[in-house]
Amino acid sequence: LRQAGFSDRDIWDIASTAAFFNMSNRVAAAVDMRPNDEYHAMAR
Repeated sequence: LRQAGFSDRDIWDIASTAAFFNMSNRVAAAVDMRPNDEYHAMAR
């Protein structure tokens, strides 16, 4: 990422965002959460 021009702060932000999404998806899977059908059916 540094070779692509990202700063240490940018790399931290990228990694922490990816880690949060990974963690939240695993927690959702662990408790068998399902997407909200009404929300996903909205034309947005």
